[in-house]
Amino acid sequence: MNRVDPIVTLNDVQVRIGSQVILSHINWELKAAENWAVLGGNGAGKTTFLRLIRGDIHPAPKKGTRTYCLNGSRTTGTIAFRSNTGTVSSDLLDQYRTMGWNIKGIEVILSGLWGTTYVHQPPDSSQMERTNSLIDIFDLSRIVHQPILTLSQGEAKRILIARALVNKPRLLIFDEICENLDRDSRQCVIDTIQETVETGTQMLYATHMTDDLIPAVSHIVQLEAGRITAQGTREKIGSDTNKPIVVQREPRENGIRTGGRQRDDGNFFIRIRKTDAYLGGKKILHDLNWTIGPGENWAVFGQNGSGKTTLLKLLIGDLNPRFGGTIHRFGDDIPKNIWEIRRRISLVSADLQAIHMSSQTGLQTVLSGFFGSVGFHNTPTQRQLKAAGNWMSFLGLDSLADQRVRTLSYGQFRMLLIARAVVNDPDILLLDEPTAGLDRSAAQAILSLINNLADHGTCIVHVTHRAERMPDCITNIAVMQRGSFTFQGSRGNFHSSQHCSHRLV
Repeated sequence: MNRVDPIVTLNDVQVRIGSQVILSHINWELKAAENWAVLGGNGAGKTTFLRLIRGDIHPAPKKGTRTYCLNGSRTTGTIAFRSNTGTVSSDLLDQYRTMGWNIKGIEVILSGLWGTTYVHQPPDSSQMERTNSLIDIFDLSRIVHQPILTLSQGEAKRILIARALVNKPRLLIFDEICENLDRDSRQCVIDTIQETVETGTQMLYATHMTDDLIPAVSHIVQLEAGRITAQGTREKIGSDTNKPIVVQREPRENGIRTGGRQRDDGNFFIRIRKTDAYLGGKKILHDLNWTIGPGENWAVFGQNGSGKTTLLKLLIGDLNPRFGGTIHRFGDDIPKNIWEIRRRISLVSADLQAIHMSSQTGLQTVLSGFFGSVGFHNTPTQRQLKAAGNWMSFLGLDSLADQRVRTLSYGQFRMLLIARAVVNDPDILLLDEPTAGLDRSAAQAILSLINNLADHGTCIVHVTHRAERMPDCITNIAVMQRGSFTFQGSRGNFHSSQHCSHRLV
């Protein structure tokens, strides 16, 4: 019996980005009918590993080989292999933002037929039938004719998943595919991928959340610091390989000030009255009334597209209320200029992460939090340098100080943006899925940090789809649906109300 060649073979491969070695001594094969999960912590090299397999990046010169076997022919060329793959990643969604590709959702899906950014020719009837089927499966009819950059993270992710599936690829490559999806969307995605794999399409699936592993996963490869530490069948390797850690010291014990003052801003931090807000010419928020009082920390729930991210843009001043509505901050009715708002309110979000991608270093990214800037153009003081260094040490980011952020993993860069948000000791911290892209140990550390900041007077507004990612400091809950609040109240009342539904959280 003749040996069947693997579809992909990596032989002692090293990958460099600039002068940085990201992967080294990689030996791995993808055989027919295998579906792999790629596991590892932030910075382990998972995203680079997927890009290496697909052919988006190449082995370092004279540092190993990558070989494909297509239709019985062996080749080192990538074009034919890439044309038979579909891919979804946070980096892909960020690319739409950074490049300004604000095309309609239907055009994004159709572009997957040819693996291009734009649609250059009309689809035929069978291609259109396939597209419409995916629109129905992922419940996209309401958003498919809207520009992708006006959609929520979860909505845009569902569009990109449909794009990956539209051409019936031989191999699906997914990088943290379930991040930023509400529970219903997450289950729909998992079920659809499972059904697709059962028809013969193979899958590579990188994730931090082992609870989201698709049943069809047959093999696991574990990465750590750019090397493979384990690989084999799912039964042999197991699915719970993350090593949990917790923050060992509170920030104040590390010489970091975390709001040790009593923050008394009158009778509210933020007060919104009769407010509508528009984004891209479309009304997103409808007749909002909301007060964040002293000592309150809020979690905001809601399905994809309910308006949660737009609400945070309103709070930080990126959007203004429509005529007739008002928003006041910090206990008085005097309007604040944008620079005072940015000095006292910090934000962590996927949108902010997308526009921050640049050649700046990790340290410069954290320091930019003092200036509220995207990019780094200022000369820091010694006090600012010390504070930034302390926060990076506390969060275990020392090794990233001199690295260009373009070389970092999504999770590593998210950790830097969290350090950036807290370095100036803000009065209000706005968090839009702050643990998205973080491995279990990093997520635990960030939730511990959020609780500590709240204990020392920082007001927390935490947007999430997952109740298990809600920090203990949360005192109040708001639920949004189609741009309006359907519930506001204490955490205790929320748990005893009809709004405490697995469909929302």
